[in-house]
Amino acid sequence: MLTKIALALDIADEENISKLLSLLEPKPHIIKIGLELISALGIQKALNLTQSLSPQSEIFLDFKLHDIPNTVTKAIKPLLQHKQIKYLTVHTLGGHKMLTEALKAVEGQINLVGVTVLTSHSEQEIKTDLNLELNSLSQNLVKNAHLAGLNWLVSSVWECLAIKQKYNNFKIITPGIRFSGQNKADQARIASPTTALEQGSDIMVIGRAVCEAENPQMAWQSLLKI
Repeated sequence: MLTKIALALDIADEENISKLLSLLEPKPHIIKIGLELISALGIQKALNLTQSLSPQSEIFLDFKLHDIPNTVTKAIKPLLQHKQIKYLTVHTLGGHKMLTEALKAVEGQINLVGVTVLTSHSEQEIKTDLNLELNSLSQNLVKNAHLAGLNWLVSSVWECLAIKQKYNNFKIITPGIRFSGQNKADQARIASPTTALEQGSDIMVIGRAVCEAENPQMAWQSLLKI
């Protein structure tokens, strides 16, 4: 189960991160760090911190890059020096050229992960804001990622089965994971860890259920027993 979880460190405080990672045993196999932590500490300090506390953990860098191909390529190149980075997100909405150039830029050293439709977006929101159907939008973005040669996606739990039935090469990372009774917060499309696994999730992104628990180690252990 340990390899199925990416612990999301959506925390901007070095002391709290140190306290949390010092508590957790076994250490996370994958640690996800994103804009909140990078903005607070900078990428080098954030990587040094996580590596010092959990040296065997793989880093999932959740940057959600989306820009012109040249800019994305130049943003990726310096990341190759950090060997602990194993996953990097880009928005599939960036288009075929951006995705193919980004895939070349990682040089096979990092798993390039295409983000489809954020789980914070509801079907109604997509329809109201973009005049699009969420399912159709998601399918088109997945197709873009497939044609560009990506093998990893970030998608809702509820899209996993359909994606894997159509494209057997994809591994899927699923955010929006919540325990029963846990507050949805800013997520619109959520699922329990058990449901996520049943639907074909390869890696579940889980943060608040552990990071904000009264007893993080107990929450972590209960998660590993699922």
